[in-house]
Amino acid sequence: MALVEQELILSAVADTWLNSNQPNQTHGSSFELQVDSGPAQSSLVRFDVTAIPTTATVTLAELTVTTSNDPGGACTVHRVLESWVEGEATHNDRAANTPWLAAGASPPSTASVPSGSLAPDSPNTPIIASLATASVQDWVTDPSTNFGLGIATVSSDTVRLRSRENVVMIQRPRLRVRFRP
Repeated sequence: MALVEQELILSAVADTWLNSNQPNQTHGSSFELQVDSGPAQSSLVRFDVTAIPTTATVTLAELTVTTSNDPGGACTVHRVLESWVEGEATHNDRAANTPWLAAGASPPSTASVPSGSLAPDSPNTPIIASLATASVQDWVTDPSTNFGLGIATVSSDTVRLRSRENVVMIQRPRLRVRFRP
């Protein structure tokens, strides 16, 4: 008997952005996420995958984010390798008085190999990034390794994305996961 694939669409449970020009400023309650290379800005987003059985096999993972008025340039999506607190994370610290291994959640705080990429090209538009299923599979198998995703860019054209605090629910970050139980 073949197992039927199931699918969940998960809303972000935490997100923030980090700014090297404001290295001690938190942005966990911001209505948008920003990504830029100059000044260095990166965004973090985390999803709760515990509704998926730990024995499930992930067959598809997609991150959907929505651009705001400024779509900016191409971005890479990386797995975050350190825990962080939404209302406390800054460019310097992942939680109050707890520094990142590398400021701005750069590698080794995030994986050096991208899990996916985003190519924003117009304002107020959803963008889907196909992710390496191994990243989400690791979170499903061992939820204690789920520190979310980091979004970075080498472009100096600021990318602005809607955050989980956005008033329009469909524009908030979400993770689509297809799996076999």
